[in-house]
Amino acid sequence: MKKFLILICLLTGFSAATSVSIYTADAAVRITQKQRVCFTLLDERGEPIPFANVQVKGTNRGVTTDWDGSACIDVYPGETLVISAIGYESIEVVYSGQPLGKVTLREE
Repeated sequence: MKKFLILICLLTGFSAATSVSIYTADAAVRITQKQRVCFTLLDERGEPIPFANVQVKGTNRGVTTDWDGSACIDVYPGETLVISAIGYESIEVVYSGQPLGKVTLREE
């Protein structure tokens, strides 16, 4: 009888352990670290650049800057923002998890 109870306990413990959901470390990090990043896009004179394109490289996520050069986009640390506007050189900014503040584009 004692062996039977031990066997039941082992089997019950084993089946409970196998029902645990497993998540990859990458998925867990992405869920907790996605951040809304806001910034202002300026030219070299400090003037806002309206209607510029901001794209997360390798994705279909993107936004356009407002009339005052401001934009907000959801990104994960390590993702690259590709920022472009007509008449300006495009740049790529790797998001480090820190605020971007003001981003400057140079004229072509």
